[in-house]
Amino acid sequence: MQSFLSRINQLFSYFGYSFMLLAAFAALSNLWLNPNHFNGKLEIVSVRTRQIRNPSISSSLINAADFLINVKLDLSPTFHWNVKQVFLNLVVFYSTKNNAKNEVTVWDRIVLKSSQSYQIDINNRRTKYTLEDDGTGLLNNTLTFKLGIEMIPFVGFMSQVFLDQQPSIQMPDRITGNEYSTL
Repeated sequence: MQSFLSRINQLFSYFGYSFMLLAAFAALSNLWLNPNHFNGKLEIVSVRTRQIRNPSISSSLINAADFLINVKLDLSPTFHWNVKQVFLNLVVFYSTKNNAKNEVTVWDRIVLKSSQSYQIDINNRRTKYTLEDDGTGLLNNTLTFKLGIEMIPFVGFMSQVFLDQQPSIQMPDRITGNEYSTL
């Protein structure tokens, strides 16, 4: 006959293995439930370029840019029973003489599952972060924008997809100061 502690141990082992199996199934379900591409609209309306002081070397000036953006998305396909929140981030890709590859996040947003609406509709909003180059490589350069949608599950691995549309813009060849120039 088994002791009381032995029976308690068997119960906890049984439920522990059952929960591990359930968590593994939940993690694997993300492979076929998460979308692998995304439709929406991303538009870069205008840009403002200016020169600011370099934070590390106060005597030199660097290029900085702000953008006005339009974003229209329907995030309802991303939310299923295992998605806790969705993280959106707008990344700018460009190259300069000093750096072959530059990636800078200029806007982000967290959308929780408890949100009332999964519709993102942003019109003529300034980007959250300023794009700062480490020199003067922004002027007359081509910038490509990618909107990443990262799904964060309750259990399992995070997955990221990008918006199908990836607009590119040609930066102005001069400093615009405080005014935005339309593209």
